[in-house]
Amino acid sequence: AVVSTQSGHYGRGARGELQTSTSNSHDPIQTDNTDNWFSFAAGKGTMKKTCPGLHHCGWKYPMWLGGESPTEEGKISMLMGHAATSASNVCSITNSHPVYIVKCGETYYHKYTRIISYSGYCVDEDFSDVCKNAVELSEEWRGTTIDKTRDHCDTLGLSDFESWYRMNVYEKKMPDHCVAPNKCGGDTGYYVGGELGHPAAGEGIVGRTFYYSSASNCKASALNGHILNCGNKDDGDDYVYKWTKPSGCDRVFCAEQDPCSSTVYKKLEEDFRAARGPSTDRISDNTLEHGWYRFPRDEGIMARSPVLPGHSGITYPGWYDGEYPLEEDDEKTGRACFSYNGNPCYQERPVTVRNCKNFYVYHLQ
Repeated sequence: AVVSTQSGHYGRGARGELQTSTSNSHDPIQTDNTDNWFSFAAGKGTMKKTCPGLHHCGWKYPMWLGGESPTEEGKISMLMGHAATSASNVCSITNSHPVYIVKCGETYYHKYTRIISYSGYCVDEDFSDVCKNAVELSEEWRGTTIDKTRDHCDTLGLSDFESWYRMNVYEKKMPDHCVAPNKCGGDTGYYVGGELGHPAAGEGIVGRTFYYSSASNCKASALNGHILNCGNKDDGDDYVYKWTKPSGCDRVFCAEQDPCSSTVYKKLEEDFRAARGPSTDRISDNTLEHGWYRFPRDEGIMARSPVLPGHSGITYPGWYDGEYPLEEDDEKTGRACFSYNGNPCYQERPVTVRNCKNFYVYHLQ
């Protein structure tokens, strides 16, 4: 393949993942002739392969490449370039356009078909300084089971919201699950929301939505931010976070605690939980907080099949519909189904199950 010599060359740092933007600027490439091929001097010169989140890489809606760059010399490949424009789900793909890529020596050249308004492409960057200089948060009150004892407030308490932060307490990461109100030392504690969770090492900066919970809603309010995994396969994961500033006080960023610890999970060992027969009692779990629970009686697991309404005095008896993790410390996500009026799953709630070697714990909400 012959690569055009009309190759644009854009400046160092202009497209790096560490560049933030709140402006409505456009990528200059979209006004250039789309017959041209472009290389990037910024960062590592390769396009980012994972969602960076809003207002990153110098663009309002940064774009990334949906696949790996080609390794074969001189062969033109086509991949899709993606953009996400939703403020409530920062990595939900809303636009995609073809991108042509060719490798010439150590340099990659790109040819674009179209770029959406207020967007531009991101490049991979060296994050060693980010990982080295992240501010450490070591307060024990940040734990997901620690009750509020005073009005901690990260809105005012953190030094600034241009810095990156590392959780250096308990499991050294934020939780990926709903956190009950009045935990983590404040009124409302943020956790990493959505299905994507924490990134793997090598993914670079990823955009994520952070939520805090009310008593009845695990996604009572959302906050956009970013996560970078500074770890590697030998030393394990090492997460750092950058958040936008919360709009109110009494809001804090939570630190995950080991759900297999007896100081974290609560036991559900009441006699009525055995699904043995009908009862005239009327019992409800609607007062349970969001959190980790263990069933120490009988087989130590939730019911695995539908339970008839009225058994054990429960109008809507709940059972677990999903897989169990087989390896220690692994987790699986399923659902708690509540039976009623002939429907085995009349209502449902998400459930996370953790393998604690000799028993299971469940995150219920």
